[in-house]
Amino acid sequence: MIRINLLPVKKAKKRATGQRQSVLMIAAVAVEIVAVVGFHMNESFKVGEKQRRNQEAQAAITKLKTEVGDYDQVKAQRDELLMQRDAINKLQSGRSGPVYVLRELSEILTKDKGPTYSKEEYEKKLRSDPNAGYNPSWDPRRLVISSWQEKDRKVTIQGFAKSNDDVAEFLKRLQLSVYFADVVLDETKETSSSEKTSGIVYQFKIRCAVRY
Repeated sequence: MIRINLLPVKKAKKRATGQRQSVLMIAAVAVEIVAVVGFHMNESFKVGEKQRRNQEAQAAITKLKTEVGDYDQVKAQRDELLMQRDAINKLQSGRSGPVYVLRELSEILTKDKGPTYSKEEYEKKLRSDPNAGYNPSWDPRRLVISSWQEKDRKVTIQGFAKSNDDVAEFLKRLQLSVYFADVVLDETKETSSSEKTSGIVYQFKIRCAVRY
């Protein structure tokens, strides 16, 4: 009987199989690496494109601001002018005196402005009472005038304010103004807020005389 030794053949086959598996594994890893690198490059491109678009948009906004001015500042100035116009329009129906009295009231109710007063008299008041001065940084939007009734140069002013301090500031400005005299707070009371008053919860009534 002739015996054939097959062990070398089996070992060769095993080596070949192992090599193929190694090649396949390396190929799979290579494909995965290529896919990851490709995905990363694609995402990096997208991010770079978004950043480029954002920079272009910001540059366009900056250019527009340079050409037409700062939008927020222009809007604030427009809103302030509209508030002044609305305040004067609301009071026109009850007006019997000169328009400069209403203009003075508009100045009193405008931010960073105030009443027309005698500097000498004002300084004299401050020397006798440091609390007599008005607050230039007061926000007049905290107070709304709802009624202006004038007869024989006697005026009754009614409205709403967010606090008693706001009523006091408005009263102080009227008392300092050269266009108003005998300014008296007739009443102030807490009331419910509503859409009309935008959370303003103090109602007031002031009596005074106008000078013209």
